[in-house]
Amino acid sequence: MTKLEFIDAITKLKRIMDDNKVIGNALNIVFDGGAGSFLGEGRAIDLIIELLEQETGDSETKWIQYYVYEIKFGAINGGVHDKEMKAIPLTTTEDLWNILIPIKTTHLPLPT
Repeated sequence: MTKLEFIDAITKLKRIMDDNKVIGNALNIVFDGGAGSFLGEGRAIDLIIELLEQETGDSETKWIQYYVYEIKFGAINGGVHDKEMKAIPLTTTEDLWNILIPIKTTHLPLPT
């Protein structure tokens, strides 16, 4: 997978999640809050993330999950630092890619 393919995949994933949220909110109004199971979003999104993890060597460190779920595609400051406590940017998909590249040779642990 190239950097551009990865960025495109994450961008599309975010669009799908944003669209599903809008649709889910509308269905919750129509069905009085009981529409969450209609979309099955979680399973599909988890599958896409799992495939991206396998493709990028992120299956153990889970940086993609961290980026998507914990810091909301970089919208929240993740406070990521290297061993010397130097800040590592993680606000864009390109930043995420730059973290994932060295994972195949050295495993960066998920920040706590």
